[in-house]
Amino acid sequence: VCKTVELHYLSVIGPHLELITRYRNCHDDGKVSDSKNLINTILVDSLSLDSGALVWHNVRPGRPSATTKQFTVAAAGIHVVLPHRNAPFTIKFISASVELDSTVAGLPPLYDLHVAQLRIAHPDSTLLLKGVALTSRLGPQDYGKAIKYETDLITFHSDSIGLRGLDFAAMLNEKSLRAGEARISGTDINDYRDKTLRDAPFKKKPLPARLLRSLPFTVCLDSLVVEHLNVEYNEKDTVTTDFGKVGFSDINAVAHGICTLHPEQKPVMHLVATARVYEKAPIHFDFRTAIFDSSDHFSVKARIGPLPFRVFNAMTNDLLLVRTTAGTIGGVDYSLDADQKGGHGRIDMEYANLKIRIAKRDGSRDKNIFKSFLVNQLIRSKNIRGDGNFRHGDFTIPRLPDRQIFNYMWRGVREGMKETVLPQSLKDAQSALKTVKDVTKGK
Repeated sequence: VCKTVELHYLSVIGPHLELITRYRNCHDDGKVSDSKNLINTILVDSLSLDSGALVWHNVRPGRPSATTKQFTVAAAGIHVVLPHRNAPFTIKFISASVELDSTVAGLPPLYDLHVAQLRIAHPDSTLLLKGVALTSRLGPQDYGKAIKYETDLITFHSDSIGLRGLDFAAMLNEKSLRAGEARISGTDINDYRDKTLRDAPFKKKPLPARLLRSLPFTVCLDSLVVEHLNVEYNEKDTVTTDFGKVGFSDINAVAHGICTLHPEQKPVMHLVATARVYEKAPIHFDFRTAIFDSSDHFSVKARIGPLPFRVFNAMTNDLLLVRTTAGTIGGVDYSLDADQKGGHGRIDMEYANLKIRIAKRDGSRDKNIFKSFLVNQLIRSKNIRGDGNFRHGDFTIPRLPDRQIFNYMWRGVREGMKETVLPQSLKDAQSALKTVKDVTKGK
C-alpha cells in the first residue's frame, strides 16, 4: 500500500530554522516496518518560504557548522518519492528559485567559508554564487599550531562562480553534475607551504585523470571558463624564516572534455590558459589528459616570454642559497609527457649574461665570495640559438606519488634548466654527491 500526501499551498513568512546534529548509537530490533504506515510520495503544488534564517549547530567539537542570515525559497509542482521497496529517492519540480544571503560555514580547525549570495533558478537552469571566500583562522606563520603535518594553507576570494544549463534533476537524483558551462570570475588564490613542519604520512596524490574518475559523483561540463585568476604560491624552508614566492597573474583559461559519464567515448580533457608571471612575462599553457587512460598520462606544452633572471630570486628567496645578479631570459619553451610512473621532456631556454651569487648558510644575505666566483666560472653564461652551440635541456624525472601535479611539472622545469645552465662535469659531481648521501642515509 502506497500513501501520498498532497499539499496544495504552503507559505511561511519569516521562518527561523535551527538544526542540531547529534550522534547516537542505533540498535536494530529486527522488526519490519508496517508498510501500511509508510508515506511514499509527497506532492506540493506551491511552496514559499520568505525571509527566513538558518542556523546549523554540531554538538561535537571540531565539526562543521553553518549560518545563513536570510533565505527565500519558492517552488511549484514538487513531486517527492521517498525510498520504498526498489524505488530510490527522487525529487522533481516544475519551477524553483532559491536565494541565500550571508552564508558562513565553519570548517575547523583552520577555515571559514563565506558566500555573500547564492541564487538558483529553474527552469532557467542556473546556479550563481557571489562573493565566495575561504579564509584562515591562523596566519601563514602560525597555522602549524593547528595541524600536525606539512600541508598547504590555501585561502581564496572569488567574485562569482556560476553554472549555466545545469541539470538539477541529475544533480539531485543521480549524483551527477551536468552543465553547459561553468564560469569562475575574478579569483585570488594564496597558497602557503611551511616545509619546516613534520612530513605527513605517505598518501598518494592523484593525477588529474584519476582525480576526475574517483569523484563521488559523475561530472560532465561542456566547458569550464576561468577569468582573471591570480595565484601566489609561498614556500618556507629551514634556511630563512621568510616565505619565498612565485606569482601568476591574470590567468584566463578554457577547458573542454571534462566528462566521466561516457568512458566508451574516450574523452580527453583539453585546457588552454594564458597568464603573466610576476606581472612581466607572458605565459601560454596547453594541457591534455585522457580521462579514462589507466596510466593517467598527460602532456604539457608551455611558452614563457622574455623576462629578467632576477624574477626567480623572489621565488627562491634564499631557500636555495642562490641569487641571480644579472642576466636576461629571451624565452622558455617547455614540454612534458608524463604518467603515474615518470615523465620526460625538454626545456629550450635562450638567455644571456647570466651571473650568480651564492649566499652563506647562516641565513644572512652575505655573499660567499669564493663559491660565487667558482660557480660563475663553471656555468654557461649564455645560450643563444644563433651561436651554433645552443643546448637543449632534455630531462627525465620520476613520479613522486605523494606530491601534487604542480610539483611534478615544476621539477621538470628545474631539471631542464639545470641541464641547460650547468656543465656536464658539475652535474656529474652533483649526482655523485647525491649517491653518497643516499648510501650514507641508508646505512
